[in-house]
Amino acid sequence: MKKLNAICKKALTITDAELREIEELAHDQMAYLHPLKMAAAAKMHALGQHNMAVATKLRELRDTIAAGAKLAN
Repeated sequence: MKKLNAICKKALTITDAELREIEELAHDQMAYLHPLKMAAAAKMHALGQHNMAVATKLRELRDTIAAGAKLAN
């Protein structure tokens, strides 16, 4: 239970600016294109998609925890 509490507290400290940085990085990764390195471009695109999904889920987690905390008060 202590570990879960620690994770929730850390999730609440994530700022919108930090999430935007992750999203910008993900967009850059998805836009990476090199005609001579198609395998590398495919890996970067997949990594960008993963990072975008992570940013989305982190935002959802943070917002859900914050909403729950408001209800508890």
